[in-house]
Amino acid sequence: MDPRQELDVVAWVCIVDGHLLVVHSSRADRPYLPGGKREAEESDADVLVREVHEELGVELDPTTLRLVAVVEDDAVSHPPGTRVRMACYRGDAVGTPTPSAEIAALVWVPLDGPAPADLAPAARQVLDLVRAAG
Repeated sequence: MDPRQELDVVAWVCIVDGHLLVVHSSRADRPYLPGGKREAEESDADVLVREVHEELGVELDPTTLRLVAVVEDDAVSHPPGTRVRMACYRGDAVGTPTPSAEIAALVWVPLDGPAPADLAPAARQVLDLVRAAG
């Protein structure tokens, strides 16, 4: 049996006033983009709407979701060799993000400043892509 595992996740790229939203979870040791794992038969939009509502208490409008990137990297808070494949979307939300469920804190990372040193690798890739795109 191959000990490597791939996680299929969908993430929300929320940028407000030149800052990217990342979250700290009680289950993970590094900040990452809000979102989560796909459940059986869920579309990317289904995952994102469900997870963002559970984690942040906001309602995403699925008709506004636009793919930003799909990134792959080492997964955090999982056994060594575990990879994450993360489809990342921008989309409009109603409400103000507030930590709930397993989310302990929100962090707004400036697009023109230093990133947290402990930012999850896949989230760092997305931050770099957003910065490069302007």
